[in-house]
Amino acid sequence: MTEEAAATDYSGYNTPSSTQIEQPLVVEDAGAFAWDEKCDMLVVGYGLAGASAALKAAELGGLDIVLADRFNGGGTSALSGGVVYAGGGTHVQKQFGIADSAEGLAQYLMNEVGTLRRPETVKRFAASSTQMIDWLEARGVTFDGPVYEKKASYPPPPYFLYYSGNEKVPAFSGQHPPAPRGHRARPSDSRDLKKFSGDVMMAGLKRTVEATPAIRLHLQAAARRLIVDAQGGVIGAELWQIPPGSKAARRHQFYTQLSQKMVVLALGLNGPLARAAAAIERRYAQPVRVLARRGVVLATGGHVDNRRIVEDASPAFAKAMAAGTAGDDGSALRLGQGVGARLGQMHLLSAWRFVSPPMSWIKGIVVDARGQRIVNEECYGARLGDALFEQANGRAWLITDAPVQVAARYELKHDPLWPFQRLPAQFAAMRAKRAATIQELEAKLGFAPGSLVATVEVYNGATQSGAPDAFGKSDQFRTALATGPFYAMDISYDAPLNPVGAITLGGLDVDEDTAGVRNVSGEPIAGLYAVGRSAVGLCSENYISGLSLADCVWSGWQAAETIAGNARGDN
Repeated sequence: MTEEAAATDYSGYNTPSSTQIEQPLVVEDAGAFAWDEKCDMLVVGYGLAGASAALKAAELGGLDIVLADRFNGGGTSALSGGVVYAGGGTHVQKQFGIADSAEGLAQYLMNEVGTLRRPETVKRFAASSTQMIDWLEARGVTFDGPVYEKKASYPPPPYFLYYSGNEKVPAFSGQHPPAPRGHRARPSDSRDLKKFSGDVMMAGLKRTVEATPAIRLHLQAAARRLIVDAQGGVIGAELWQIPPGSKAARRHQFYTQLSQKMVVLALGLNGPLARAAAAIERRYAQPVRVLARRGVVLATGGHVDNRRIVEDASPAFAKAMAAGTAGDDGSALRLGQGVGARLGQMHLLSAWRFVSPPMSWIKGIVVDARGQRIVNEECYGARLGDALFEQANGRAWLITDAPVQVAARYELKHDPLWPFQRLPAQFAAMRAKRAATIQELEAKLGFAPGSLVATVEVYNGATQSGAPDAFGKSDQFRTALATGPFYAMDISYDAPLNPVGAITLGGLDVDEDTAGVRNVSGEPIAGLYAVGRSAVGLCSENYISGLSLADCVWSGWQAAETIAGNARGDN
């Protein structure tokens, strides 16, 4: 974390499509204030993190909960692949004969996500991993197999358990055998097997939330400012809600739902729709001031859709496409900073560039504009995405030879793949630059003479001699690129039909035991909590598929347990 990014005040970074955040409202006497609504716990944001916090608090008993959302619930969680990273012997792993342990999961995560979280925190998460799957299933989400053994950005329609990270990469696997831990939510109706699982997951959870008496919903209600007491403790929030059932509410819902369709996101047409929805909020929403006696939980997602913040805090990643909704506008960190909160990991995004499927392409090499190799092509796409932006300024090419390309074409034709995997790969192959020799390919790419030739010679030499790969690639994915013609496929950030998407990893700095938000001095801010991508969490150093959603559940539990524990302590 750079000191500059951590210290910058983003509270005023409003955009035409974002929640218009205001400075906190100070209430000297909460008992005499004219509240519109009262509760024990206010959760702002109704994705997986917010739903998990609200449901966990409700099951702990005795708490009156308000769950508010700027839109109609689901958030970016509903647009996601619906993959929850879990292991240690989940019932799905056991069903399909997968041996795994909490120790193996913890060690892998510590190898993968670095030292941002204490080892004991990672071990506690790993020990709770199987419980998360069971807990979600008891609340309307189904997990199942079969297991997909090949390397893929997302398992094809018939498969629901897969290797969603770098488990099989020797540099990350550790001493325990690799295990598939990416649990994809499975629809109950076989007709929905080709649906993205995020929508399936959140639909089940929303049904449970709506059937829970302790939870009251306020939809189309954005939190514009926090409410604090004279000592600076957070005691509530001011929501601005579009009148339920009104014509404005119906128009707002229409624009929001349309803006979140995958084809609209891919074509970049979501921006005007999000701005239209925000304009309705500004014109028709009315204030609802909510007293939260035990605490406010911020669960509004990340800030990738607030390009002002991304460009300021993470300029290396500013070219990446926002993989989220208009709700990922940084409202949580902007609300938090208004009451003195500290931020963390603001310089980091997780940008995803995959070179598989087809698996054969992993045998190629990824080079930058200098013709130099930049990454282990076998690694999970976030590692390649990091290298793409941090080392290559967003520009890179995948270099293959004729045998690799022939095998890849066969896989693209015959392997079970999603359209979003098959079509961009076919288009990249069709547009590839082709040359009889590496020297000719180098010239076509405009590289410095001898640069790509030298890179391929080093790679081929190590492969043919049996020497270890310079970037740690496994032998099964190594082959000498020696048979022409040779190919260069553009995998830059703006590759046609295949832009690089990203989510933010930074957010409010929280206590990793309580989910309580800390101020710039590192002290807890009374009454304020943050969960999911609104906060620094388990995946805020490095990301693998499913870890963000797993962290949403884990951190939501933490906030709920802390608030419920405090309430019990008062009785």
